[in-house]
Amino acid sequence: MTHPARVLLLALLVGCAGSPLLDRIEHASASAGSLTVRMPWALQPFKDAPAPVYFRVINHGATTDTLDGVTSPVAGMAMLHGTSTAGAMTPLPELAIPAGDSVVLRPGVRHVMLDSLHRTLVRGDSLLLTLHFRHAGSVTVAVPVITYNDLDRYAKTLEGKH
Repeated sequence: MTHPARVLLLALLVGCAGSPLLDRIEHASASAGSLTVRMPWALQPFKDAPAPVYFRVINHGATTDTLDGVTSPVAGMAMLHGTSTAGAMTPLPELAIPAGDSVVLRPGVRHVMLDSLHRTLVRGDSLLLTLHFRHAGSVTVAVPVITYNDLDRYAKTLEGKH
């Protein structure tokens, strides 16, 4: 590889690593009681499709808490989903957040599904998501929207830090 090509490759790699959108995800955080919600992000949905949302909830307390529900002003309906052993998406009525531990919502495992969207969500947008916990109460977090291309580009960061 020639020197100019190496310089260009390095510049591209550094440019991807220092993405303002990724920085917004990495620094997004909200707390309620002993719970902290970290690194939320949503995938830009295909036309007329629901939008999945992912994040990590850390329980710094000595008591298990439970995520009982989710709401968002951008959606007519928001619900928790999990994946069955057969790989099918299934609604979750609640999600336990064990004391002194964390729970990660990530693709292929668990997510919040925003359905009946009131507006189009595009890359770079933020949406508000309110998580309703049994003991800690409610917490609202700003969630950046990324594309599937971004997901491919940021996958190691999003998976490694969740």
